[in-house]
Amino acid sequence: MDVNDVLERMIYPVVDETRHTITRRAEEMRKSPETPLFGKGAVLDSLGLVNFLLAVEERVESEAGAVLTLASETAMSRNASPFRTLGTLAEYVRDLLDEPNRT
Repeated sequence: MDVNDVLERMIYPVVDETRHTITRRAEEMRKSPETPLFGKGAVLDSLGLVNFLLAVEERVESEAGAVLTLASETAMSRNASPFRTLGTLAEYVRDLLDEPNRT
């Protein structure tokens, strides 16, 4: 599965759902790989990010049949956060799905 598939099938549907649950700057949560998730310019606060990641995990399970934990020690130990943008999150999900020993 490539990054665009992950974005289209697993992340952008969660963006649509999230827009309905946030009121602050919801229109700024665009379906684009460059959309910031965390840090400068992000629409979500820390609780919103956690909820977003949980929703992505559920979507990955329903679409790919894989159980992933996105907010893990592995994610936190990376030099560059996989939660910076929708694109970096999609790359991280793809990498986890491609791991040979994932459960």
